[in-house]
Amino acid sequence: MIIKDFAKAFDKVPHRRLLLKLDRYGIRGKALNWTEAFLTQRKQRVVIDGKCSEWVDVKSSVPQGTVTGPMDFLVFINDLPQNLTSSVKLFAGDCIVFRKVSGPEDAGMSQKDLDVLTAWQSKWQMAFNAQKCYVLRVTHSKSPKKFIYTLNNTELAEKKEYPYLGVTLTSNWSWNSHVNYTAAKANRTLGFIKRNLHSCSKQVKNLAYKSLVRPTMEYCGSVWDPSTKELKEKLESVQNRGARFVTADYRRTSSVSHMKQELKWEPLEERRRVTRVCILHQAQSGRLAIPTQTILRPVVRSSRHGSYIQIPCNKNCLKCSFMPKKLIDWNALPQHIKEIEDKNNFKAAVAQHYSQKPITA
Repeated sequence: MIIKDFAKAFDKVPHRRLLLKLDRYGIRGKALNWTEAFLTQRKQRVVIDGKCSEWVDVKSSVPQGTVTGPMDFLVFINDLPQNLTSSVKLFAGDCIVFRKVSGPEDAGMSQKDLDVLTAWQSKWQMAFNAQKCYVLRVTHSKSPKKFIYTLNNTELAEKKEYPYLGVTLTSNWSWNSHVNYTAAKANRTLGFIKRNLHSCSKQVKNLAYKSLVRPTMEYCGSVWDPSTKELKEKLESVQNRGARFVTADYRRTSSVSHMKQELKWEPLEERRRVTRVCILHQAQSGRLAIPTQTILRPVVRSSRHGSYIQIPCNKNCLKCSFMPKKLIDWNALPQHIKEIEDKNNFKAAVAQHYSQKPITA
């Protein structure tokens, strides 16, 4: 996996080349003329202590903070994956190129893709910051094969972990680092609202916790859902401290479980499980762009209507990953819940089902 970083991504987009791409995508006439008028004929200067520099023309960049700026940037880099043999994921200014590398031939193909990207950046006057582009080797091998990759004649550094779109990816595909970071971040946020809202009402504290602390612990939670008791308890302990803060009850003899029941806070693990099956529910109905054709294979036995064949897993990291866990949860649901089509009604039924059936695994 190669993580790419654009140098000054939004600032380097050349206007004329962007307009050319917009035209190729069929954006013409008044729409293209309006975009050209919006982007071009801009000037800028620097003012320090009342002293002004000369005005200079702005020939590149998409205006940030605008509605069309991000869209223009995405249009500009949309053809980046063309002519690559590796898989590519683009999200705003983030780019990941990845493939399975079993030997020198695969490594050579990866390097060729990097060379193609080098040619792309030269053609379109963009630049990758080689100092901030990294290689992340995802493997469980004790002696993994290591190959050197270069970009702009610069050898790419190797990382053991990397935060991508708010989720920490690691070379051994463990979520320990991400869970530890998430718990620490949630604790800091909880400490912040404790210091600033200690005299507020219970309703305000409850709202602050559910708005600022809990979302931190649930962002992409269905992906990195921890499988070990230690990590699950680390996250739940933050919620326990939050419950004591909201109820203003710090007595050792008080039951935190009763506090959470009073506040109607479900266990975080239960909430992650609800989210998992809701994602599968939306995916199988076509409301989410998840390729399920090769993954969701219905069980042919009539007694298991609505269930799917489990994915064979020979490693614990795969068994505890997103799709296998999701299929286990789905297959265990009662038939009448699986048949609910409306997503809101389905979520409510699943939440009620889990609230009546404590989590045992």
